[in-house]
Amino acid sequence: MKRKGKIILLLSLLTVLVLQSSFAAEVSRCFDATAVALSDVYNGLNQPYGIEVMDDGVIYIADTYNNMIKKLENGKLAVVAGYYEGKNSLGFPLGGLKDGDALTAAFNKPRDICVAEDGTIYVADSQNHAIRKIKDGTVTTLAGTGEAGDSVGLGRTTRFNLPTAIAMGNDGKLYVADTLNNKIKVVDVNGKSSELMLTSADNANRLNEPSDLYFDEAGALYIVDSGNQCIKKVVDGVVSIIAGGKVYALDEAGYAPQGFVDGLASLAKFNFPKGIAMDDRGNLYIADTWNNAIRVLMADNRVVTLTGGIMPGNKVGALDKAVFDAPISLDYTNGMLYITDRWNNEIKQIDINPSASEMQLSALYLKQQIDVDAIVADEASLWYNGEKVIGDASVLIKEDIAWVPLKMAATALGYTVSWDSAVGAVVLTSGDIVEHVSQNNGLYLENGKSYVKTEDLDTLLNHTVQQIPSLKAVVILP
Repeated sequence: MKRKGKIILLLSLLTVLVLQSSFAAEVSRCFDATAVALSDVYNGLNQPYGIEVMDDGVIYIADTYNNMIKKLENGKLAVVAGYYEGKNSLGFPLGGLKDGDALTAAFNKPRDICVAEDGTIYVADSQNHAIRKIKDGTVTTLAGTGEAGDSVGLGRTTRFNLPTAIAMGNDGKLYVADTLNNKIKVVDVNGKSSELMLTSADNANRLNEPSDLYFDEAGALYIVDSGNQCIKKVVDGVVSIIAGGKVYALDEAGYAPQGFVDGLASLAKFNFPKGIAMDDRGNLYIADTWNNAIRVLMADNRVVTLTGGIMPGNKVGALDKAVFDAPISLDYTNGMLYITDRWNNEIKQIDINPSASEMQLSALYLKQQIDVDAIVADEASLWYNGEKVIGDASVLIKEDIAWVPLKMAATALGYTVSWDSAVGAVVLTSGDIVEHVSQNNGLYLENGKSYVKTEDLDTLLNHTVQQIPSLKAVVILP
């Protein structure tokens, strides 16, 4: 969630492809709250919020109401920082502001975390109104006084008001969603802070309780502007709304009207979205918290519901059956979308299947990526990066399923293609990447040519590959 997006490639010298089109993406549990009592402060979660998932699958968690930072590894929780010395009248562990040894340091409703490349953990300690730092087993306060306010300057003179999200930019600085000040503040590694100045032509720079931040590979900053019920994007200081409508009026509580509407991004409606994450294809996942749903801003500028919706509950399984209770934070790593299911006190995950029906781009968008005038009637064709791909074989249409010549598609993407007669497999090579595809995992042979289904090619080449049935065209997006 806090790290820059990145393309994940298979870097082994030999990878036997397991094609995934036969399974439907499902929601499952990384941490099952039913396995531990809510009162178990150390071994359970209590209204967890922000998460950071590492490449090795370790999940760092801001365990908000237990006032601790934990990590989840192989299904087991361990405390990284924080402790408690009793509970309040409501049964929640008491919070505090105390630096020092990580396991005796005190936090007060930490909401988000960011893990730097050197392993340093930064924490948005919301009700201490501070940014904390965990390094080498020691907690220090990087910025903030412990009291709510609004100022910038040297670390311990900076004042926040409920800092909720934290992300590291390309410049190595920390960007903080200063939620109740309706600002984004920037903190350097020495704790010196400044305010991120935003401009726009349509008041999009007016924030309303920003709740999450994300940087993409290009350095663009995405903001979940929760109180305005929209998602915004900042490029070179200029902010624009990319999902959710423009706000013309606020209700008596000071918030934009809520809703639950899919479709064109500018017309989509949310209900206090709180978290975002981006996959390696540019799809932006949104934790639409009070709609209890996970939404997706697709490359074709549509918002769709991936899973969940309206009524709260706790159910895993197929995307159309899963139920959440206030999903609030997201992270995406190595093909998996991770979800903090806040009021269920669980961490859930979805093995994203790019070919799932929920992830299909619109035919209108796909047609805009090719030269429709070059389509020959009743002739199946393959397109990549807007150009028609020419090879020694043609796309086959069998029972409305498109089978793509593997060599033609892979060569267009820069692979070297060969045949390994010893194992009966097509070998795709690109640098250190070597893929073997055989009849055992989806390869179809006809007249000495090798073919793969459209959805299987998507998984194999790690590119969006979709069919336009009406044109008998298959499109590979860059």
